[in-house]
Amino acid sequence: MACDPRMAGAAARPVIRPKMVVVDHGKIFNSEHFTDVCTTLNISVRSARERTPTDKAIVESLFSAIKNLFCQYVAGYTGSDLARRGKHLHDGPLWSINELQDLLDAWIALHWQQRPHDGLRNPFLPGMTVSPNRMYAALVAAEGYVPLVLGVHENRKLLPFKRCKVTRKGVRIGNRTYNSPELQQYYKRHSGVRGQGMKWQVRYNPYAPRFVWLYDHTEDTWAEAEFIHQRLIGDSWTQYLWEQVTAAHVELGGERDDERAIARAVAGLRERARRGPQSPAQTPALFTGPKLALRAPKADRYAAIRPPVPGMVQRAPSLNVPAGDLFAGPRPALPSPTPSTENAGPTKPAAAVSPHRPGRPPAPSGQPDRPRRGSLRPGRPRPRATTGRRGRPLAQHRRPRGDLMSRSDLIHSGTDPLAEARTGPLTAELLTTKEGWNDFVRRVVTPPDLQDCAPLGTKVNDNDPRMSYHGEMLPVATPALRRGLKDARRILRPNRFSSVGRGADMVIDGERGAGKTLLLCQIGRGYQGLIERDQGADNNSIPVVYINVPPDRDSNMHWSLPFADFLGLQYMRNPGKGDFRTLDMTLPITYVMKNAGTQLILVDGIDRLSDSEARTALSYFESLQDHIRATFVYCGTGAREVLHAARYSGRRSQLPQQGEKFDSDLPVLWAHAIDYSPEAPDAWEDIVEAFEDDLRLYKHKKNTLLELSSYLHQRTGGYIETLHHLICQAAQEAIDNESEAITRELLDDIRVGRGDLDGQNA
Repeated sequence: MACDPRMAGAAARPVIRPKMVVVDHGKIFNSEHFTDVCTTLNISVRSARERTPTDKAIVESLFSAIKNLFCQYVAGYTGSDLARRGKHLHDGPLWSINELQDLLDAWIALHWQQRPHDGLRNPFLPGMTVSPNRMYAALVAAEGYVPLVLGVHENRKLLPFKRCKVTRKGVRIGNRTYNSPELQQYYKRHSGVRGQGMKWQVRYNPYAPRFVWLYDHTEDTWAEAEFIHQRLIGDSWTQYLWEQVTAAHVELGGERDDERAIARAVAGLRERARRGPQSPAQTPALFTGPKLALRAPKADRYAAIRPPVPGMVQRAPSLNVPAGDLFAGPRPALPSPTPSTENAGPTKPAAAVSPHRPGRPPAPSGQPDRPRRGSLRPGRPRPRATTGRRGRPLAQHRRPRGDLMSRSDLIHSGTDPLAEARTGPLTAELLTTKEGWNDFVRRVVTPPDLQDCAPLGTKVNDNDPRMSYHGEMLPVATPALRRGLKDARRILRPNRFSSVGRGADMVIDGERGAGKTLLLCQIGRGYQGLIERDQGADNNSIPVVYINVPPDRDSNMHWSLPFADFLGLQYMRNPGKGDFRTLDMTLPITYVMKNAGTQLILVDGIDRLSDSEARTALSYFESLQDHIRATFVYCGTGAREVLHAARYSGRRSQLPQQGEKFDSDLPVLWAHAIDYSPEAPDAWEDIVEAFEDDLRLYKHKKNTLLELSSYLHQRTGGYIETLHHLICQAAQEAIDNESEAITRELLDDIRVGRGDLDGQNA
């Protein structure tokens, strides 16, 4: 195969190590880095006299040759500076710096090195001029050639460096921080160099500044450190790119030292560069005649997905199961005292609960559990019955329009044994209180039966059971959520019975709207249900505590307040006399949680913490674990990185050193958007099928939403939270406008934030 002529020329390009370099008084040649590199390579440096170009005539001649033989062909070139550039610049090709460097390398290999020079002559043939390559070959034949192989150690010594002092946070190169366990060995350590104190040489590569290397001249070793926010970038980048993004960030009002925000901006810029331009450049608003369709249509990412087959799609499992079954699965419960009806909530006979769909009777043997076409429930057709649930005439069972029961009346009436399971209070308690959390754990929602609701055509208000139900609907388990529950069960099982050391904490991370909080709450719900199933429900037991990150979080007192709120403890000094100063509740909450058997603490919103606040919080949580031995689960977008920085930035607990650095030493449960592609269409269709199966609308046609799977994924981006809002709002609107069906036109009119078209219909 013929060799590329460029590569053949490059192979013949001379590679020499000079003995002496003559330099002018440029800033780069007077730098400590240049002198250090020449010393490393045993090259002597001699400075030319000021304003005496004849001292380096060879270099000046080369520059003149480059201008005349290479630069003159660049578009618009007429001289040696920008003020003398030519006209009609955009008529010729425009080159980037990288392209010009590539062209220059090709010109040197194919032209300059092959071109005879008057200054190069063979002493045996003085009348013949030779090229640099021929002269190099002759000298190598006479003197020999010994290659100088540069290893990792030598290459690092050729990099530029800065003298930096190692702090607990690491070292600073510009406005970037680097840290590692190896680097911390030089914290408060004297360099031994006179006048430098504790400053060490830290070398970096401007074209790949992800890592830096501290050079220990006393032992001739290196300590490697990584940029602390590299995980936010996750791609290659340069110092020039970092400086440009920093300048733009400062111009927009940001701080130059906000490394995390700048790193995210660098990642965003790299991602936009990878995707390329989104649309053609804007043109002036001139008259161009009739408007023509000139742009090619965008490729449909869903075109290759096969249409869903209703009979083959299986609905995703529901999370609306008793809390004790969420982790453990169906098994006989241990004998336990009957919980009080005041706090434990309503219960139902075990025979009336199906593991697949709670609150429904199990399907007869041999009957498929899949819903038949046109049916409302699995194995149950949609009848137009004339009698109600208890055999009474339908007119007596239903109430007239003007005498509808409110939701609160329905709860306390006691006339319908399913009323309490079907509905809850109109204003539910917050999960950050013990009462609200227990209600969430012990409540199982049952979809209302259309036969028990207001007749078709009846105008209802927001207190109607169907309105309330479609505001919440049944929770659907996504693949990421099912995987998260499985991992959490494995992690929490040994923690429950361990008696030595702290248990393994967990982190829930992922994009916004991917279901992180849902996974967090279901982990707590399943764990408390498992304990209550084994030990019996006890109002004095608090196995799980759920808190949000407080608004003020600078001290231990601030972190103790959300725990006090959950436990119902008063933390005002004397509110009756107008003294609303707060107290540090650490000792009371520790005492209560220890005696109440708290084993799991859920912390939501951890992404709102700064680095210093995260370190304070983590130290406080670890002190609580020393007394109550609880497992913490942290949730938030970017929670892994927040906790990693808090655990290893500026803390003395970094010793002993680790042999390998990890992104996180805590198990991370990920929540992602659901993919919908030709390779994996089933997961999304199963979830859409589950939502559609749980609708309670009179005129909704079965499989309508399933046929709109591609549209729903385009509208929601695959985020379960957005899909939930879209379908719930559409169902409530269908009830309110009496259409009783969800259509494409209705979905187009709903605004959920993702995929909205700013007032335009899809």
